Order: sequence, then structure tokens, then C-alpha cells
Amino acid sequence: MISILVKRHIVLYFSNKMRVIFSILGALIGYGLYFLFLRDNLLEAFTSLPDANQILDLWMMGGVLATAAISTTLSAVSRFVYDRERQVMADLLLTEVGLWRLQFSYFLSATLIGVLMQVLISFLSLTTLYLQYQLLLSLPQLLILFLAICLTSLVCSLMAMLLLYFIKKSSTLEVLGNIVGTLAGFLTGSYISIGVLPLVAQKVLTYTPAIYLSSLYRQIFLDNRFDGLTQSMREFLGIGVNWQHLTTIREDAIVLVIIAILISIILILINKFVKKGVMADGLSL
Repeated sequence: MISILVKRHIVLYFSNKMRVIFSILGALIGYGLYFLFLRDNLLEAFTSLPDANQILDLWMMGGVLATAAISTTLSAVSRFVYDRERQVMADLLLTEVGLWRLQFSYFLSATLIGVLMQVLISFLSLTTLYLQYQLLLSLPQLLILFLAICLTSLVCSLMAMLLLYFIKKSSTLEVLGNIVGTLAGFLTGSYISIGVLPLVAQKVLTYTPAIYLSSLYRQIFLDNRFDGLTQSMREFLGIGVNWQHLTTIREDAIVLVIIAILISIILILINKFVKKGVMADGLSL
């Protein structure tokens, strides 16, 4: 039954072409701002860095993937709200599917959609980099990248489930989606370099999941290119989160796993104490 529901959610997501495009709009804006404004300024700032153009393009790709992870999973989980608003969820809960399996189907479909969309963006971006620089990632990098895509999709799907849990109206969802899509670009450092922000803002970002998403991706892409990057350069670009030392790939991944566990516990507790009827009808948000 879960597989049927997951297939339904995925088919409905991809059947709405405009929703698919808008779900990656934040990532596309990030690329646009980078090539129109950021790239030249960053190249001037890092003239002493060998292969600066390649490094900065890979750096930007990390931010774009992190933004896409947030926006695509949020858009996918929005099916949860649409079904509740149209009373589809209430009808499904009258069947043998059950509340837990129904919720899990929304989560799983969002995770799979996040993986698919990020794999597509990665393929297109890496193909462009190869055509421009003949640049290829190593097989271990590609494997770690895929694992990171799965992890970030899972974490972002959980965050989206928690964020949309009590939202009832699609109008509220659309406003929230616009806010999150815009914020994601800033929080991941796609629209502006982390080092440009005031120190207070940089400190605040270390407590948000988004910065660990982009840091993880950027470290994977630039794993064999750290020789030319000083610690101050890495800190300015957000390649590692400043914990008095810059985080490693493993530390970023561990933070994301901890976030996933905490959100899962919160969702389980909410399910335990919220009545089934409230779950089906939602709150007036």
C-alpha cells in the first residue's frame, strides 16, 4: 500500500510542470546571481588561487545543490497539505492504510523526489564543468556525493514535514514556500558568500541546518583541491563551518544525522499526542 501511495505522490509532483520548475527556482536564481554578479568579484578576490574559476564553480554548485535539497523536498511535501485541504487525507485514513503509513508515504516520496532532482542538477552541472574544463570527479567523490544527496534529501524532507505539519491552507503554503525558497539561497551561501555577512549573522548560521548542507557538498566537490585554499579562504566561502576549527565532511554529516534524529523524535511525539481527526483536518494556518 505504501508503494502505491508513494508512486501516486511522485506522479502528481511531476505532472505539474510549473511546480517542478518553481521547486528548483531558488537554485536557478543562485546560478544566475553567481554568473551575473558574484563570479567576477570572487575571481578578483582570489587571483592568487590556482584554478580559481574551477574551484569557485564547484563551490557554487555545492550551494545550488543545498538550495535544491530544501526547495524540492518542501515542494514535494506540499502534497501533504493539498491532500488535507481537499479532504483526500481524511478519505485515505478511512481505509486500511493507517496514519503512520500515510505520513511515511509523503516523507518517502519527498525524499525520493529530492534525490532525483539533485541527481539531475548534479548531472547537468558536472556535464557543463566537463565541457568547460574537462573536469571529472573521482569515483569515490561521486559515491560520497550520492550518499550526501540521499542524506540531505532525508533531512530536508523531515524538516519540511515538521514545518508543514499543522498547515491547512494552500494559500499559507504558497507564502511559506516563497519565504523558505528565498531564505534557503541566503542560508546556504548561494546568493552571497558567508564571509561577507557580519560576524553575528555568521554565528547564527552555524545553528541552522542549511549551512551544514552546503558545507557538506562544497567539501565533497573540493576534497582534492584544498592545497590552494587557505583556512581564511575556506571560512570566507563556507567550505566547512567554523567551530573554532572548520568542520570536516564527517562532522557535517554527523550534524545532519543528529538533526534528522531529533526531528524524527519530535514528529513521533506529535503523532502520539495529536488526535487523528486534527491530523486529518489540520489547523487553521
